[in-house]
Amino acid sequence: MIIRSFTGDDSSPLPENVSVVPEGTDGGFPDGKPSGRLTGVLRITDIAESWAAGSIQLTLYRPTGAIAGGVEADDAVSLNSPEREYGDRISMARRLMLPQGITHIILDINPMRTTQGNREFDFSRIREFTMHLGATQDAPVYLRHLRLCVERDTVGAPAVPVPGDSISCLQNQDQSCYTYELENVIPAPEVQALQKELEAETGRLQQANRVAQIAGRQTLYVEAAELVADIALKARALYPWTRDVEWRQKDLRDALALVREQTTELDAFSRGIVHADDEDDSNIPVPAVPQLPDLSSLRIQGNCFADANGRPVVLYAMNYHHQGPLLRFFAPDDHRVESYSVGGGSRYDTEWSPVYRTFHQNVEAARVGWRGWCGHLIKDQWAMGGRKENVVICLENEAIRDAVRQYNREHVHEWRGNPNLLYNIVQYELMYMCYCDRSIEMYRIWLAQKYGRVKSLNEAWGARLSSIDEVNPPAAPDGVPESGTNHGAWFDWTCWNTRRFTDILKWARDNIHELDPNVAICAGGTSSMTSSANGTTGIDEELIINEVDDVILHEGSSLLSLDLLRALSDAPRPVVDPEFGGGAWDVFKGFLHGKSTIAKFWWPKQPSRCYPHMTLGAPMQGRVDLDEVYEHMRVALDVRRLGTDIAAFWDLRAEVAIHYSKSSILQVPYGLLKARTTPYLESLRLSYDAVSRLDAPVTFVSERQLVQGRSGDFRIVLLPAVRHMPAAVFDAIDGYLRHGGTVVMLPESCITDEYGRGQDYLSRWGLKVTTVAVPQILGLAPAEQGYDQSFSSDVDFGAGRRMTADTLCDAFFADNTGAAVQTEGVFQQFEAADAEVLAAGEGCPILLQQSIGQGQLYAFAGTPTHDTLREVIDVLMDRVGVRRPVRVTGPQGESLAHLECRVVHTKFHDLIYLVNEAELDVAFRIRSERPCYRIREMRSLKYWDEPAGVIPGRQTLLFKFMEDPVDIGRREDPPEYDYHGF
Repeated sequence: MIIRSFTGDDSSPLPENVSVVPEGTDGGFPDGKPSGRLTGVLRITDIAESWAAGSIQLTLYRPTGAIAGGVEADDAVSLNSPEREYGDRISMARRLMLPQGITHIILDINPMRTTQGNREFDFSRIREFTMHLGATQDAPVYLRHLRLCVERDTVGAPAVPVPGDSISCLQNQDQSCYTYELENVIPAPEVQALQKELEAETGRLQQANRVAQIAGRQTLYVEAAELVADIALKARALYPWTRDVEWRQKDLRDALALVREQTTELDAFSRGIVHADDEDDSNIPVPAVPQLPDLSSLRIQGNCFADANGRPVVLYAMNYHHQGPLLRFFAPDDHRVESYSVGGGSRYDTEWSPVYRTFHQNVEAARVGWRGWCGHLIKDQWAMGGRKENVVICLENEAIRDAVRQYNREHVHEWRGNPNLLYNIVQYELMYMCYCDRSIEMYRIWLAQKYGRVKSLNEAWGARLSSIDEVNPPAAPDGVPESGTNHGAWFDWTCWNTRRFTDILKWARDNIHELDPNVAICAGGTSSMTSSANGTTGIDEELIINEVDDVILHEGSSLLSLDLLRALSDAPRPVVDPEFGGGAWDVFKGFLHGKSTIAKFWWPKQPSRCYPHMTLGAPMQGRVDLDEVYEHMRVALDVRRLGTDIAAFWDLRAEVAIHYSKSSILQVPYGLLKARTTPYLESLRLSYDAVSRLDAPVTFVSERQLVQGRSGDFRIVLLPAVRHMPAAVFDAIDGYLRHGGTVVMLPESCITDEYGRGQDYLSRWGLKVTTVAVPQILGLAPAEQGYDQSFSSDVDFGAGRRMTADTLCDAFFADNTGAAVQTEGVFQQFEAADAEVLAAGEGCPILLQQSIGQGQLYAFAGTPTHDTLREVIDVLMDRVGVRRPVRVTGPQGESLAHLECRVVHTKFHDLIYLVNEAELDVAFRIRSERPCYRIREMRSLKYWDEPAGVIPGRQTLLFKFMEDPVDIGRREDPPEYDYHGF
């Protein structure tokens, strides 16, 4: 049955976004016959007829690119179901692989279950049907014959596949995409020519490699290039999404360039044209990549894992690879385990867990009052993987806890005794909130301990309760409380929830230590610490790190959150990343910022059965540039070779700190709880991005640390739109200022306390805010699921007030090269009789300097642009004496906003790393206070003639600036720095 032909002979009107391409006109299918032109989603509504069949099929032509598309549908039940938004429908918008070219889409609907998984979708009463096919106005796709077919897994009439077409099938949750009759496909002539060329060049490399190996040279980097060539020649010829002519040519050319480079270098080495460093009994050659040590011998030593000789060991692994050929390069992934010992199982195995039986036998075992994402404890309709069923547990239930203990006893053999195991994640990517009776009782006890009397609670909340026993926590079943919810009550409830969940994690840790006393433990939820929804997650990494963790768990490529978690730790701890989801160019800099181990997600053994968007990002099977694939292996070898040098950067002392405000993380406008950002988070990121690329380390300081007196460790403290501030924290900052500190304040800061009550803090600094222009929230985009399976939306803030300074203080901006001092967004009109105006525009102060005791306050009236904030902090670093012995600039001394530079001093050389955060290549020059007679870039092992050159986009370089040892040896004074080694 043809539902829509899209060829001009449909009796029903064409859906929105579809027009007919007549035969013989430009566009459409390659055969020139009629088709439908789609420029958005394909949506059919008001369906009256039955669609019961074996399958729904559609023939699609995509002129360019491969994407992950999908399908949504509603039947008569789901349209009126209170569970619709929780998956009582078909919602699989990213479940179909859609390659370039002609694809025959097959949706096996006999049967197909709803996304929630609790019933079969009724196609006999389907009412709405939507397909996401990656079509836009600028990049349309073309359709033929949306139809119902008897066939469930083969192409049905009227379509007739030909060799080279793609078949994309969806059966319940599982998808597959393959090339029809691949064995009968003849590659395009230009592809065949490149294949032969690469085969010949690879043969030459293998011959050169064998000669070098016979001579005793280690050739792991060459072997990595050979593997990349095999991916181009063999692996990517298999997959429809990497088989289009343009991509095949790109892959083969990229592999050719890599293989030729390796062949040229190896040939020059073997023939003696280029010489390596001399080898003798006292000089082990630098290029040797050491064998991985016996991981069972490693011990935690401060912020690293150290071998038996006390040397730091750095590991890069690929998820799920414990053995096999990839371990020539990567560390085994079984150096880590997630034991699921908080919830007693996962979405993959809960049916075999005693927790599952307890959940179904005990009505009080289910989570209460929460319908948002379950946070991996254990699964709901949004869980990625496993059988679909809502099993969302209450961790205050004693029967559940008993079942978790039993689960741990049953599974302890899976990790105990593993010789490679360095750490056990009791669970991660966690979120938890529950409103069960036990939770409410515990919350009231906590309130009584905090406030003592209900009068104190009423003062904090602005409430009129007669007893703390009347308190009920603010309801937020979908993650957002009602608009009138008391902000003081919300703060205390969310603050208590982080305390409660940390105690649960401590319980899980203790349970594991009863079974395996010596294993290192960690837990957490990295993304929550910089999430608008932190208040609904139960995650406070400051508590978790200091009360639960032996090692700090950080997931992903964000350097901001990595530096934050390290800063929150009261003692040095190794940082581990069990599931890194970023690109290859982000890995090495993650190690430089403190990670001891990274396990990359992922290098799968086959394309994903459920998530084609993940396949597209996989190194072997995906559409990832081959130079990036090689970078993964290069990094894995580099960190084994350079581990000691990398670890040297982990102890750098920061003199500039950004305030991380728990109060401003929890006190979020309720309308932004599901957004990707808030004004505070925007300002936090702005501050970090601007300050971190000024050639000096930057760190964070929390509310707890400020109250403990940690501000004295820093020359500059930034307040990034810290609107909500407890009085004790303000007192600590005020004391820091009056004792000679420097504070940079961005709007709006120091306006209310943690309960949202207005405070006159700024008057103590001689400031008064008379008017405020605040950008309005213009709207939220649809929620999208992130790497940790949580949901968030982009938010569109209005422009606010844009200001450009027309008056500058010459003494402060003496070195200004003409760059404008600008603000945008929030703008506060200040009255400050005693303050010096450093920048003004339109008659309004933009930047004020106010003396506070022995210190200096710099207050921005408006949110500065990135360049403005960077320039001001640069000036202040010089003024207050922040140590920057190495500076990186452009060739003519110009400022570079996208390069990060750090330096470590050793007895004979300086270690200097350079990270280019930009996509484009950047010319640079490094200026050092220390004399230098020789420079070597340690990743490439190439010598540089001068401290200047070009760093490619997204790349990281690691230099040794070597001082002449003769000069050091002949000086009267002893060497200033310790010996580091070569």
